Amino acid sequence: MITISFILLGLFSGIGAQSSSYEHSMFYSVSVKDINLNDVKVEEAPKGRNLTFEKTGRTKARILFPKVYYDYYKEAPELNKKILVKMASLGVLDKVSAKKKLGEPYSLLYKKDRSFNLETLAYVPVSYDKGIPVIRDFEKYKDWVLRDINVRRNGGKGKYFVDINNMTFRANGKYFDTRLSMNTIFKGRYKLDLMIDDQTEDKKSPNFTLRMRSPSKLAKDVRGTFYFVVLPGEPYFLIYFTGKTEVNWTIYNFLPIALVRSEVLERIYTLLENIEYRASSVKRPTGSVAQLK
Repeated sequence: MITISFILLGLFSGIGAQSSSYEHSMFYSVSVKDINLNDVKVEEAPKGRNLTFEKTGRTKARILFPKVYYDYYKEAPELNKKILVKMASLGVLDKVSAKKKLGEPYSLLYKKDRSFNLETLAYVPVSYDKGIPVIRDFEKYKDWVLRDINVRRNGGKGKYFVDINNMTFRANGKYFDTRLSMNTIFKGRYKLDLMIDDQTEDKKSPNFTLRMRSPSKLAKDVRGTFYFVVLPGEPYFLIYFTGKTEVNWTIYNFLPIALVRSEVLERIYTLLENIEYRASSVKRPTGSVAQLK
């Protein structure tokens, strides 16, 4: 249920393209790594009380976590604490607790340090123990990860500015051989090798990193990490992805931001659908991709 394509989306991300339904939340445009935990007071909620997130100042907040979240928070590494705080602020944990889908995916896309950056969240409706065999079955990614990834949603016509044509796992080198077609600026076909650093069995902070094997004409560096929020005994887990890409100067400066925003968000919807269907073993409807809601 992991997809390399989030990184490829990050490679072509733009400034400040956040998800509109989350725009009134406190950390809407703040990346996880920039959250200051000293500004957030975390306590265990009284028995029977739901998760509560309240803003107590311009940069300060208070969170009451139900026991399962509070116990996780106490033992988690610093980055995972920040991930949980961000999810609580966005209302993601409320939806998950109520067994509801997240709706519009949360995504944060921005420029910083001469790089494009992408941050996004996903909910997987199976336990981590059931999901981990799918995560680590790299050879089968090619069968499902890219389904409908180059098909426009809502009946739109024309091509995306980049198509993801194929990805093959090379077991001897532990990397994905990915093939792309650029339909604007540097038109043509390209090869992108992404190395795997698999830390999915780390008990405190299971994660999975992909990084570019060597620089190319399109990008000097591509890397991204999937962090898994695994709560003991819960029939689901959550994914936080953060990616950073240093692209060619021409792409960085001249690719229209409006085009980038719409295409990245469209494809995130498709990718999350692919993840959900694969992880939950629910038969996907035949026909065209679902429309944006």
